[in-house]
Amino acid sequence: MTVAIVFFLAYLLFADGLDKGQSYGKRVVRTAVVDASNRMPCTYWKSLLRNLPIFLGVIDWIFIFGRTRQRLGDKLAKTIVLKIGSG
Repeated sequence: MTVAIVFFLAYLLFADGLDKGQSYGKRVVRTAVVDASNRMPCTYWKSLLRNLPIFLGVIDWIFIFGRTRQRLGDKLAKTIVLKIGSG
């Protein structure tokens, strides 16, 4: 049970650093996390910075109502989520 929890938390924190900045869920909905300044795919470090504030709950996601529509985690990691083409 403990090993499963560790793997779940690791995936939650680092998944956006997978190939092309896409977790498995982002691949399905055709979105990707990229660096806001150069549009390079999200790294594991940026994924960690981006996803740590998830544990703040409402405080993290309330930021999406701001002008830039970025979560607190995206602001910290300097990332954005983009819709990508279907091909």
